[in-house]
Amino acid sequence: MKNIALLILFTLSLNAQDSQPKPMKHEKGDVTIAAADAADYYARKNINELKKIQTSCINLVSEESFKKLITDYIRGKSLLQAGRYTESRRMLEDNSAEIKTKTDEIIKYYREAAQKMGEEAGRLSVELSLQNNSGNDYLIPVINKNLKNSNEAIKMAEDMILSSNQIEGLYYYKSAITSLVKAIYYYNKSDVRGLSGKQKAEKNILIDDDLLPKNYLKEYDDSRNLLHSEEEKKREKQREYSRRVLGLNKKPQAATANEPKTEENKQQPAETK
Repeated sequence: MKNIALLILFTLSLNAQDSQPKPMKHEKGDVTIAAADAADYYARKNINELKKIQTSCINLVSEESFKKLITDYIRGKSLLQAGRYTESRRMLEDNSAEIKTKTDEIIKYYREAAQKMGEEAGRLSVELSLQNNSGNDYLIPVINKNLKNSNEAIKMAEDMILSSNQIEGLYYYKSAITSLVKAIYYYNKSDVRGLSGKQKAEKNILIDDDLLPKNYLKEYDDSRNLLHSEEEKKREKQREYSRRVLGLNKKPQAATANEPKTEENKQQPAETK
């Protein structure tokens, strides 16, 4: 009877163990680790990655999607602090997968932008090479150097992505975008060289940033880890200041009763009632 009771208790113990989630395997190797250690690993990994994709996620995906990532992380971290290790591990592991998904989405955005900008910068280099005595020969090596730097950065980015290091891959894509923006910026700057402030304003160039490729300002801001919406507000303030300095905000005043009428005003027919 005693042996049967022990057998029942042993069977119940095994069933209880089977009902618990299996311990995770660490990403490298086959050594299993406890749920508490796995949860702690993801907690540290996820917060580090969230810091690095925060600006890009807000600029290129949406602020709401980043808020959700943060909310899920906080829940998983709270479970860890409460000692509910298995639940924490599950939530933080899901959070890690979501972070990877968003990072892949951002990388796709950068990959497409880099391709288009690279084609544009390459076209500008060819156009300059075909010009004779234009005075812009000095630009060709500048643009080509930035094209070379961007290609090297893109190669590094793709190597990192292939080795499942998306965060580092994103870093190198940002570097590529910076180089491509420089190439186009220097070309645009040479195009308005020698023009006065008002002449530049006629071309809608009021500040230095107006020489940047307009279609890629968001990527440019993001490559410097700056919020695009905030940078746009700063640019608009700078443009407004330039307008005031150039006197472009002054509105012509209407002639008063005491002011002499111009010849143009004299020729205007009187309004009928």
